[in-house]
Amino acid sequence: MFSDLLTFTTPKLRRASMMVALLQLILKKGGNLEDARRLEGLDVTNAGMAAVAIEILSGLRVHNDKEFTDTRDLALSALQDALRPEAYLLHAAN
Repeated sequence: MFSDLLTFTTPKLRRASMMVALLQLILKKGGNLEDARRLEGLDVTNAGMAAVAIEILSGLRVHNDKEFTDTRDLALSALQDALRPEAYLLHAAN
């Protein structure tokens, strides 16, 4: 899923994309192949794809798997951080 050939609009999107790829590996490792397939081709290279990824990850439910839950929460945090405007950009606009 993760490729060096992708062009990310920000470094935070690159980090978020790597977290989504890690989550996919965790799902595969845990035998949750159907959920892992939902993340196939989900390249978080821009804000629109980050929003789609948040929707998909928010809907994933794997019970009794702390590694999955922790990784999903970290991936969601990275995605939300990638979409958050920087404080200095807000200040510069005013």
